[in-house]
Amino acid sequence: MKKLLALILVLAFSFALVSCGNNNTAPVDDNAGEQSEEPAKKIRVCFVASYLGDNSFSDECARGLREAEADFGIELDIQQVGDDGVINGVREAAQSGYDMVCCEYKADLKAMLDRESLSYPDTIFYMFDCGDTDYVPNANILSICFANNECDFVTGAVAGVESTSKVTGWIGGEENSTLYDFLVGWTSGVQYADPDATTAYSWIAGNDPWNDPAKAKEIAMSFFNNYGCDIFHGVAGQSGDGVFVAVKEL
Repeated sequence: MKKLLALILVLAFSFALVSCGNNNTAPVDDNAGEQSEEPAKKIRVCFVASYLGDNSFSDECARGLREAEADFGIELDIQQVGDDGVINGVREAAQSGYDMVCCEYKADLKAMLDRESLSYPDTIFYMFDCGDTDYVPNANILSICFANNECDFVTGAVAGVESTSKVTGWIGGEENSTLYDFLVGWTSGVQYADPDATTAYSWIAGNDPWNDPAKAKEIAMSFFNNYGCDIFHGVAGQSGDGVFVAVKEL
């Protein structure tokens, strides 16, 4: 996943360099001797994140962007705005003239970009983790979909091999189609490796499903005590930290 995201970022920035670079070069007078060239324009990139510290997509995107800052010399701004601030944050970044605005997929954000992205023709909007594989974005939107079911099939298969109790635990942030992709991949992988193995699963839900590690820890503990789960998988952003805390205490 890390190598894939790094590759995607390299491709995205290559696209940005082609789209946003200045192809006009100053004429050279052979008789005028050496002439100084204007410094190349820096690509300005803004990452508008709901939260950082999730040890998942957002953190990987930020890490890749920082590597691009070091390797390509981009001008980088990373903003952490909370779930309610993403739409305005993306809009304000475009209004500020950034060449590329990076953001995680959200249905209401997608709707806003469909309406407004073409108003900023010089800005590329890079939206990752889009769960809509049939989505045809506007010309200046890069929409990246991950095969969540495939990556969780592999990790589920490893869990099926390693589990001695034959019961694994899976904890998701909130119930939606994207999280079901993860869940179906995991359970299929577990049973592919061991047809007798099962999975206990639950959703954190509530007011802040992606930032409630205490609830995630509580669910993991209950899975261990009630079902004997010996391997856990959290797909819940920062809430997933609670799963690691539970495992350390068991």
